[in-house]
Amino acid sequence: MTDTTVMKRVLKPAEAAEYIGVPPNTLASWRYLDRGDGGGRSPKWIKSRNGAAQKCIGYRLEALDAWLEESESA
Repeated sequence: MTDTTVMKRVLKPAEAAEYIGVPPNTLASWRYLDRGDGGGRSPKWIKSRNGAAQKCIGYRLEALDAWLEESESA
């Protein structure tokens, strides 16, 4: 795998939760809470439709890393 491929990798919610060290339900709750106000609790995520009713949620590795850096205390 090249560096470019790794930077563009999209993780499923369970993989992203494990990567940042929180339970998958916590990540889902943060997504829900950020829907209206963009409060920044959740790492940036993407949503795509796969067919008429199925939605797919994903997290880019660079978005997770950026969120972790922003979440560090001074």
